[in-house]
Amino acid sequence: MIYAPGIYTGYSVKTVPGVREGIELKNWAEANRQLARVGQILVDEAKLIELAVEELKKVLTSVSPEN
Repeated sequence: MIYAPGIYTGYSVKTVPGVREGIELKNWAEANRQLARVGQILVDEAKLIELAVEELKKVLTSVSPEN
């Protein structure tokens, strides 16, 4: 969803390929669908990172209570 080979680029990488290719093809409905998917994925990943930070804080606190 963030980068991948493009339909017409072979092995060359495109960033945010679904959105980009929708725009390049002037397929605005597809670009919008892909944009919503990428946005949700980024929100979900941010939540996972926040959970990981909380877990790391717990580990650090249990190892060194001064932190």
